Amino acid sequence: MRERNENEAGNGMEDSPLYEEIHRGEARRSNVRFFAALLFVAVLFLCFRCAFVSSFARIDVDGISMYPTLEDGDSLFMQYSDTSGAGGFFCYTKTPGRGDVVIVDVRKYHRENFATQAEFEKVVASEFKDAAENDVNFLIKRLVGLPGDTIKETDGRIYYLSAEDKAQGDTEFTALEAQPDNVKYDLQGETYELGESEILILGDNTNNSTDGRYLQTYKGNLRSHLRRAYRLDDICGVVPRLAVKWRSFSTNYYNFADRLSEIFG
Repeated sequence: MRERNENEAGNGMEDSPLYEEIHRGEARRSNVRFFAALLFVAVLFLCFRCAFVSSFARIDVDGISMYPTLEDGDSLFMQYSDTSGAGGFFCYTKTPGRGDVVIVDVRKYHRENFATQAEFEKVVASEFKDAAENDVNFLIKRLVGLPGDTIKETDGRIYYLSAEDKAQGDTEFTALEAQPDNVKYDLQGETYELGESEILILGDNTNNSTDGRYLQTYKGNLRSHLRRAYRLDDICGVVPRLAVKWRSFSTNYYNFADRLSEIFG
């Protein structure tokens, strides 16, 4: 009898308005938690996307100057350099270091940015005039020398003497650790003295690269883009080593994304 009364009391509780209100309250709280979690995921995704777009950009390799590290047609991503002024709350930049593959912004060396033809010819080397007038915007090279460095090459290896070492009276050159084992440079016996804010950039395929080997007054290197050295603030991006390592994957991904864009407009 007692068990039946308890069951009847329980059944009565389930049918009561109070029970229905409790049930609806739990359902509302469950919905609120679901939509709050969904909103959190959406905000997190947007923050991640903003951070990625503000910090990284796609680059496409055109030419063989960086072979075998990079090949013509490769697509990979770069990280903005902190010398580019990209800035921003979500922007995660990288300081270029010796041995990094860097992106150099050459738009400032276009003919339109010089007041006269004489000023243009004073800065831009003869081999680069056509490229400058045809809007070559960016170069991808390896940064081998920082401001104040002395750079030389021995048996295909790059060696540097930093400004700090010279200030301390050191004369022993240091090998460029980041130089890939399968890359041999040919500087034809030249030694490069970099001044304040000057850098030296080289293509890994030095015999097929027009790069930063500038025209010093007592030297005549015809593989230079400019009649002077490139500057540190010309670097706008750094290619992470992981991006170089996984360039085949990123190239296939970007090619697939391009095909989808063509299909769907």
